[in-house]
Amino acid sequence: RHISIPGVEVCDYPGKKKNKAYNIVFAIDTSASVSSYEIQEIFSELKAIMDMSTETHITVVECDTQIHKVYELGKTLDVRVSGRGGTDFNPVFKWVCGKADFEGTKCDKVPDLLIYATDGECSLPQQEVRIPANKVLWLLSSRGSLPCEGTYWGKSTTEVSGYGDYGRFVKIVR
Repeated sequence: RHISIPGVEVCDYPGKKKNKAYNIVFAIDTSASVSSYEIQEIFSELKAIMDMSTETHITVVECDTQIHKVYELGKTLDVRVSGRGGTDFNPVFKWVCGKADFEGTKCDKVPDLLIYATDGECSLPQQEVRIPANKVLWLLSSRGSLPCEGTYWGKSTTEVSGYGDYGRFVKIVR
């Protein structure tokens, strides 16, 4: 990497760069509009993330209009979800920003990535609780729509991935 810098000598046996450990918050929309099948889709994606990296620290947050569970992801998944009411993205973003706590637990720092698994049937979070857009990934269920500015229902999309009004998105494909 430093060959072009004058005066820097290059070793014949360069060291190895250590893989960075990431801090991910994986939020699950547990509202009634998310079907049981979609919850299964979300948990299969979470399991794939869990199996892929040993260095990554994953905090799971289950939320509908309020946060119901916050837990550190271990070696097993508890697929029973709490909530099943309306949908509001604000509580998770408030928790991630440190502006709210759940049962005395606060998010100690803004995560490297917030993955919000949802069907998208809600408007985007308020401006004052948003984290940088490059740290937000909307994981849309197979029938999900993209949350957008100023409307309650999201935009239907046939794209599998891309940029939304706030953050990136990836859609689960059956």
